[in-house]
Amino acid sequence: MQIGVLSLNQKTTRWSRYGDYVFELLAHAGFPYLKISPEELSDALPRLSVLVIPTQTPLSSEDQKKIAEFVAAGHVLIACGGTSTLDEVLGCRNVAPLPEAWVGEHSDEHPITKGLTGALHAFGGHRIAAGADVEVLASWLDPAGYNMERGWQDAVMGPAITIRRLGKGAAVLIAADLVHSVVRIQQGKPVHVDAEPDSAGTALVNDGILKTDDGLALDYDIDRQPIANTRFFGRGIADEWRELLLRAILWGAAVTNTPLPMLWYWPDRLQAVGLISHDSDGNDPALADVLLENLQSLEIPSSWCIQYPGGYAPAFYKKLAQLGYEICLHYDAFTQRGRAYWGEADFRMQLDWLRDMAGVPVVSNKNHYLRWEGLDEFFVWLENAGVTADQTKGPSKTGNTGFPFGGSHPWFPIQEHKLRMIDVLEINLSTQDIALTCPLEIGPAVVDWAKAHYGIAHFLFHPAHAAKPHVAEAMRTVVNYGKEQGLPWWTCNQIADWERARRQVRFNVCSDQNGTPVWSVSSAAHVPGATLVWFGAAAPKSVGASEPVQVSIYGFPATMQVVDLQENQTMIMQ
Repeated sequence: MQIGVLSLNQKTTRWSRYGDYVFELLAHAGFPYLKISPEELSDALPRLSVLVIPTQTPLSSEDQKKIAEFVAAGHVLIACGGTSTLDEVLGCRNVAPLPEAWVGEHSDEHPITKGLTGALHAFGGHRIAAGADVEVLASWLDPAGYNMERGWQDAVMGPAITIRRLGKGAAVLIAADLVHSVVRIQQGKPVHVDAEPDSAGTALVNDGILKTDDGLALDYDIDRQPIANTRFFGRGIADEWRELLLRAILWGAAVTNTPLPMLWYWPDRLQAVGLISHDSDGNDPALADVLLENLQSLEIPSSWCIQYPGGYAPAFYKKLAQLGYEICLHYDAFTQRGRAYWGEADFRMQLDWLRDMAGVPVVSNKNHYLRWEGLDEFFVWLENAGVTADQTKGPSKTGNTGFPFGGSHPWFPIQEHKLRMIDVLEINLSTQDIALTCPLEIGPAVVDWAKAHYGIAHFLFHPAHAAKPHVAEAMRTVVNYGKEQGLPWWTCNQIADWERARRQVRFNVCSDQNGTPVWSVSSAAHVPGATLVWFGAAAPKSVGASEPVQVSIYGFPATMQVVDLQENQTMIMQ
């Protein structure tokens, strides 16, 4: 029995057009699943134990009947975004669409919602009415009832996450459009004008420079938390939406006794990784030497983002490469150089310049001043130029630090008007120059979140500030704290290469003569230290696999084992 996910490819309504982005969420999660078109649904149901409908969609009366029989026979339905005409199965009905609201007031007892740290900002979904036999796990909250000092006051707008037992099975409804919420938080809104300042004057400043954080979708009052006399985006809300979906699937697998494997996010059972990047503003060679000396004393690699024009001497790039540091572009679309800026031709000129000067492949980038215009066009420029990773989505102001684009996990963007995945991995930035632009306390907080949610803690330290003792000490503090928490420090390209390699791993299952599942794991790429997680069953044995370790992932018991997957290798696990 398998996890099945309905592929809608639906472009007809504003709130359901992102449904197929669920496959990006599951690809990163490392879960195997069966992708099903509506035409295949009836034939596929007998092979499934859990069916996921990722966003609101009308279903035929025949499909409604088949799904009702599926659940009653002992299987699990997970519907997101609305009831999808399955009112009789879910025990709920759609009342009205909700373009934007928050999901909170959740149960700390149920495994699906137990891990939530607060209210989740949702974009799209439905208000619902629930029957008497429905268990409510979380409620919709009205932002009109929020107060920064007292929190949510008389704000409940009815159920938002529910479970109904039907026959031998269960039906879960997440009334928020979970997938669209992740897309909107990660990609933000189109940037065409400077955003207005927040009430404290810390987050947004009309400085005449269009930047990524001028397009934030999150709310400066509701979605930020206090820290060290300021406020920051201390919760990765897109991370939590992802986890809510995964916990729902894991719960469905558990109650249907379905063994489920997962390819872990990182090698060798690591919980998270760290990234230190540097923007070479000013290209001062003496300050670059100071920063390099500081980094070598910490014994970590990092990513150097080089700004046009000038850069450093070719010998310095050679030295960086020999020492294991990465050279990236720091695309400058702000400094006026007597030519038009914010344009693909100018970007390509700067990229070609750096590739020629450095003499090494340049495959990642961060924009100077975190400049940004439009919505997704820059990702297309990167893709066209063979740049495979970007670091520009992050904060340029003190009050925007933390996770303003929703999380610590890397993600691939979607070209929204074409609904096409763009082949550029975005690695969100959390802070710039801790102790200079934001309080030192934010550093450990970002590391703690990344570790707890299995993501990336990404910090920027400019060479221009390397000689300032308090900034150098802040970098040492953050790096050493990350090491104490078990985080290795990688370059941007290391992260991107790992993520692309792990996505070439496939799980396949068949049954032996006794009906016992037999898994095979194959990979089109070399994935050293691949960590396999097994839910609902003991870790199978295979030559070359490490001894299994008992763990808890998203609140569910599992075992982990490490294997070195070779290119074009298939391992039988039984």
